Amino acid sequence: MRRALSAAVIAVLWLAAAPVRADVPSGSLAFLGGDYDTAVAKLETTAQVSQTSARAENLEDCYKGRSAHKAGHYDLAIAYQTRCIDQGGLTDDNLKAAYTRRGASYGRKGEYDRAIADYTAVIRLDPDNAFAYNNRGTAYHLKVEYDRAIRDYDRVIDLNSAAPTAYDNRANVYADMAEYEKAILDYTEAIRLDPGFANAYSNLGTTYDRMGEQKRAMKYYNEAIKLDPDNAVTYRNRGNGYFRRGEYGHAIQDYSEVIRLDGRDADVYSRRCKAHAVLGLAEDAMRDCEESLRLRPDDPDTLDSRALAYWLLGEPDLARSNLKRVRQIDPSRPIWQERFRSFKGMFE
Repeated sequence: MRRALSAAVIAVLWLAAAPVRADVPSGSLAFLGGDYDTAVAKLETTAQVSQTSARAENLEDCYKGRSAHKAGHYDLAIAYQTRCIDQGGLTDDNLKAAYTRRGASYGRKGEYDRAIADYTAVIRLDPDNAFAYNNRGTAYHLKVEYDRAIRDYDRVIDLNSAAPTAYDNRANVYADMAEYEKAILDYTEAIRLDPGFANAYSNLGTTYDRMGEQKRAMKYYNEAIKLDPDNAVTYRNRGNGYFRRGEYGHAIQDYSEVIRLDGRDADVYSRRCKAHAVLGLAEDAMRDCEESLRLRPDDPDTLDSRALAYWLLGEPDLARSNLKRVRQIDPSRPIWQERFRSFKGMFE
């Protein structure tokens, strides 16, 4: 049976960028400096590459695609990389880079089959390309094709047994397959190879959490945060652990850190809303629920929590309206009415 993906960090290795040339257009130089939006604008409005060289034109499209991807314009990135590939005239190294970058853009869009096809094209050109196997394994993982993901990560490890990221990625798959002992062995090997690998500590904590060993999970979450205090995923996972243990105040602190680092996570606003509501902090809960629903309208978890907040605020009609909406979205869902006696009779 297929299982949902965990919140574990799935690391993606990137093919090394082509060497910087003296004649790289100014838009691409903006990309190299990290100013991606400026790069896209310049590359869209300026033709600075020599028209006498087909290869220069193709490389320009490659640079445009790379800049567009970094700026989050994935459709534009795919269009440029496709033109770069289709026009021909590329060296094998540049062709591999173009396929890899287009595959990454497809992956960002959730078009995993197309991403897999591009990484496979890289592997045909270079059967020992560990980056391509790693990225294809990640795409298979996200497709919940675990056996294929494992085979690709096995190949990465065959090619480079000292690559901690490959062990971490393979462990993520094992964890999602509920093969926790195998996952623990791989996370442990990743940490042995790189004692400062914060993601591996965080993912190991998540695995112990799933096994019900929450005390051990907290130990690894704490170590991950010590190594990387700006890792939103670890705070999120530790916050979930605190929530499951009923330590709602600690959960709220961790969710607040996630929001400080990434204010676009609707699920974290929803969870913090619920923690506030359980503690009776109705106004705080309401603010979080409203932000969660702005980011992700009609989310049943958030509507459920907002119903409790309305009930606490003395607004039973609004609470009832939210619960009815939850019922419409998911009729089989257990809601606060069944879990709290104070909600008895809400539908009567």
